[in-house]
Amino acid sequence: MWSKLGDIVCSKYTSFGLGMFAGVFGFYMIHKISEHQELLRVQEEINELINRLNQKTLQSPEQQS
Repeated sequence: MWSKLGDIVCSKYTSFGLGMFAGVFGFYMIHKISEHQELLRVQEEINELINRLNQKTLQSPEQQS
């Protein structure tokens, strides 16, 4: 009787543990993907700023002369 009860408890906890792991892992992956997209967006903004700075430095000598 105890072993049967133990099996039921173990299987319940195992499925619960697997469910928790899958949930946490899924959440972690979604977080990582969104983090990656955020990084790409920031990189694009930085590139845009660098381009603007380059354009300004290229224009400055022309305006001075």
